[in-house]
Amino acid sequence: MTHTLIRAYRETDASAVGVLIAETYADYNLGFLDPEEVGAYLGPFQHADSSDPGHRQAIADAIRNHTVLVAERDNEVVGVLRGRPECLASLFVRGDCHRQGIGRELVHQFERGATEGGVKVIRVAATL
Repeated sequence: MTHTLIRAYRETDASAVGVLIAETYADYNLGFLDPEEVGAYLGPFQHADSSDPGHRQAIADAIRNHTVLVAERDNEVVGVLRGRPECLASLFVRGDCHRQGIGRELVHQFERGATEGGVKVIRVAATL
């Protein structure tokens, strides 16, 4: 099994994280929509493949949070977790990496940081 590194997000990750969020959210959460409606739900992430500086900035701004962790495998971002110490806001793992413990490790690192910061209860934002 390939080693997965869990690390803090860097601004240079914005493009890869944006694509990961756009693809996984569209594939696993928006299947009920007609294809032409998906962009409205993706917000700035609908432009994840764009090289336009305005699109890139909007994606970087949308990713930014108190805590952002990425899972990296073979120099590719395969997972991302965003949140504040008391709330896990979002978790995305690339589809071909599901059921390999990546999400579990991202959550574990997040919980560790929150408890070290004195947090006793973590809320989880969730979608179907």
